[in-house]
Amino acid sequence: MGSKHRTWAPGILLLTIAMTPIALSPHHSFAQECPDYPVPISWHVLPPNPCPGDYVRVVFTACGPCIDLREAIMYSSPYIVVRATMNRAQCDIEVCTIDSVTFDLGRLEAGFHQYQVIAATEVIRGDSACTLVDYDNVRFTVCGLTGPLPYIEDVIVGDCGRDPCPDEACPNQYIQVRISGTFPDDCHVLKRIEVVPSDSTVVGPPTLRLLVDDMACLGRVCTPGPFLWREIVYLPPLPPGLYQLPMELGKTTCSDSFPDSVATVSIPFQVLERCSTFTNPCFQIFWGGDKPHGICDATVGPGDPGVVHLEIAPRVPLAALQGELMLGDRLRITNLEPIGHASGMRLTWRPTYRGARFVMFADNGAPIPPYLNRDLNGWPVLGITVEPIPGVPIPDRSSVFAYDLLGSDSLGLAVYGCPVIHRESFSGTICAGTRCDVNGDAVADVRDLVLMVRCVLNGENCPDTAVIDLDCDDNGSVALEDVLCCARFMLNRDIPDSVGIVRPEPGVNVQFGELSRTATEMIVPLTLHGADRVGAARLALSFPADRYDVTGIEILESQDWLKLHEVRGGNVVVGLIGLNPQVNGPEAVEMVVRLTLKSGQPAGGEVRVVESQFSGRDGIGLEVDLGQPMMTLPSVAPIALSRGQPNPFSANTRFTVTLAAPGNLDVAVHDLSGRRVRSLVREHVAFGTRELAWDGRDDGGRLAASGVYFIRATASGSMVSNRVVLLREQ
Repeated sequence: MGSKHRTWAPGILLLTIAMTPIALSPHHSFAQECPDYPVPISWHVLPPNPCPGDYVRVVFTACGPCIDLREAIMYSSPYIVVRATMNRAQCDIEVCTIDSVTFDLGRLEAGFHQYQVIAATEVIRGDSACTLVDYDNVRFTVCGLTGPLPYIEDVIVGDCGRDPCPDEACPNQYIQVRISGTFPDDCHVLKRIEVVPSDSTVVGPPTLRLLVDDMACLGRVCTPGPFLWREIVYLPPLPPGLYQLPMELGKTTCSDSFPDSVATVSIPFQVLERCSTFTNPCFQIFWGGDKPHGICDATVGPGDPGVVHLEIAPRVPLAALQGELMLGDRLRITNLEPIGHASGMRLTWRPTYRGARFVMFADNGAPIPPYLNRDLNGWPVLGITVEPIPGVPIPDRSSVFAYDLLGSDSLGLAVYGCPVIHRESFSGTICAGTRCDVNGDAVADVRDLVLMVRCVLNGENCPDTAVIDLDCDDNGSVALEDVLCCARFMLNRDIPDSVGIVRPEPGVNVQFGELSRTATEMIVPLTLHGADRVGAARLALSFPADRYDVTGIEILESQDWLKLHEVRGGNVVVGLIGLNPQVNGPEAVEMVVRLTLKSGQPAGGEVRVVESQFSGRDGIGLEVDLGQPMMTLPSVAPIALSRGQPNPFSANTRFTVTLAAPGNLDVAVHDLSGRRVRSLVREHVAFGTRELAWDGRDDGGRLAASGVYFIRATASGSMVSNRVVLLREQ
């Protein structure tokens, strides 16, 4: 829980057990027998920036099914006790459903507030269980600043092991400073933290300078928060003594320079004469790559292997590591190589059906050092080369997993993996190298088109060409034609599920206008409202493809949009690409779909929007609820007759007759002289379509001779006919 450490204070032990006891198993053991697992329970305050009169709550969250939060209660102010259960076996499942409990603090006075949190967690391991206790401090300010500085909730100097946890550090060691806070929306970002050495002759800590940018110059719509953030920095070693850590925070707008006006605070801390710390001998794993892009740790393509890195964050130095790697069945591992601190270690490995097994060890010492930045990734230690299997399609996205990992320190003692909590640490992501995936989310969609237009036309935010190739048409240059090339590629793919960040946009909708028609053509008007918020769109419209051909789609009076379309079965897929994604254009874009009636086919049917996908002008996906707008195509003929199928035929031919209104229907087969050969229907029928067939016989049941015949249908004074050819087998 951003926990300080797990130690037993006898008074707190009695306090915790005396309150509401956790149901213990028959083999329950006490905390001194329990391994020092990290129990990741986090907290945040609602509202994020409380003011006097606001009802304040503390929300404790954890990652289920590994952690089950039971309750949060106040024992006596300022102690909040959180009871939880941690099922060790469930921590290895690749699922993270957020579990939470809330404690109401009520309405608080203005000023700084602090509560001490005691988290008592029953850790279940098979048939046995034990109890761990974590401690933390909930700190916040009621009105104005969230913590000692704007956007900051907590600053922890050092890594202590007592309750309550003072800001203490060890002598002659680098001093860890953990900073966490909340931004009000996703536009605010922490640009950097500077460690500015002291210019005083007196020994003391440097100044930490934090620069926050609200990115207001982008003109984008911000998603309201809160958005939690945290960073770790290290101070140079200091001798024992009492110190004040100076901190400054400046806020800017699209600038790398610190403003003249900054908020300041001093954090008191102590460097102890000596430390006695307990280190949990476990490690966590993470993933990276040689060419990371977006969510992809590596990209692969035909003849273009990718290298994904296994990263490790041990709490003790490691002298050896072994384990198994597994990935999808359409990729293969072709090489393993020690990297980083492990580059001098010996490595043996062999491929397996779904990956590889490996053992790496050092001849002397433990070259993989402890990784103290526990909130960040670890040391890269193993480079894994992945290639596609020849002749097998490359999946858009694959994962590589590490199993049965076991480490060893320099004394030969086993070092196991820490409990896995965060889903992202389970696997590395390998993506198919696609030229149209500009934002690196392993899906080529309309968001990439917006970013591509900004790159091609304005040179903005262009991707690393070593990872993403924008030359879609392979002509050696990147131009607007490549945007169209990528758009055609996207039109011919099914619309994927949304991936990554999306923004609700209720102001975007599609409406049909007033239909117009000629003798053979239907002109269907379609208007995209909220177009000033859209950078690119993809619409799939169903239409009666058995009756009509799509002869054109036009955008009316617009020079700021590219348009293209493809007919796929019973759908026409339309792509719209804004050429000026940074400039607000007209609110509506009007277009028409031209449908031409096929020869011999009846008019009618409907046009409906069945799928859609939108991107904002900033390249963020838009969540738009269109429904399924629909327009009915009117029937203009009182009777329609389809062509016979098959034609020619030897035994049977089938066709349909459609009436626009009820009436007397007469359907018959005539020969070339006009003689009535066979009556098929002669009765009063309802409107609609019915299927009929002729079996090649006359009214007497005799086989008709081979030749040309006419199927003629009459109703309401109108007559239509189609020709069929009967070919008897000789």
